Amino acid sequence: MSVAQCAAGRGLPRDFVEQIVEHARAHGMIDVVELTAGCSAGPCEPSPGSIVCAGCPLRPAAAKAGPSIAARIRARMRSHA
Repeated sequence: MSVAQCAAGRGLPRDFVEQIVEHARAHGMIDVVELTAGCSAGPCEPSPGSIVCAGCPLRPAAAKAGPSIAARIRARMRSHA
């Protein structure tokens, strides 16, 4: 849910809701994921390592999931051994 959606849904000014979000973020009460221009500006190019892209409902069905973070770390450790 975006700040604008939250404000509209509760009938509050957007600036007020933004202040609440910034206060909560500064005090570690919430984690906010900000989508970059790639997600919000139109067609995107999914990044295999992105958590945001992995959970995107618009992700193409043909896109394969890449190796997990643990698998990538193991592979890197093996290559340096």
